[in-house]
Amino acid sequence: MDGGAQEAPRAHIKAHNMSDYAMGGIRAALDGLAARQRITAQNIANSDTPNYLAGRVDFESSLRDALVEGDYSQAGSTASTSNAEVNGDGNNVSVDEENVSLVQTGLQFQLMTEAMNNKFHIIKASLRRDS
Repeated sequence: MDGGAQEAPRAHIKAHNMSDYAMGGIRAALDGLAARQRITAQNIANSDTPNYLAGRVDFESSLRDALVEGDYSQAGSTASTSNAEVNGDGNNVSVDEENVSLVQTGLQFQLMTEAMNNKFHIIKASLRRDS
């Protein structure tokens, strides 16, 4: 470079091809959804346990950051305790809310599984064309 010209800063996305990038995001989302489903099932199983506080799982913020950085090894889920109001026996599980969460998580899991299957179909079709 000459005369003080500077190179433009590069994006923080690591060198991956688009297939790896998409599959990394899908895998990270599936991992987070599986963690949420486990915690939700535990919440439902303990809905009558005195002093049991419902758990919550967040993976979306970590996944969003991983998307920006292009490094899915940094994506993960964080478990926390719900701060919902407790009832008379110290339990704060709402079975209705947990059932809604199970359905929503199941649908999101299905969507991500379908996205992964579509990626595999694209790869398979491209391999057939190359042979």
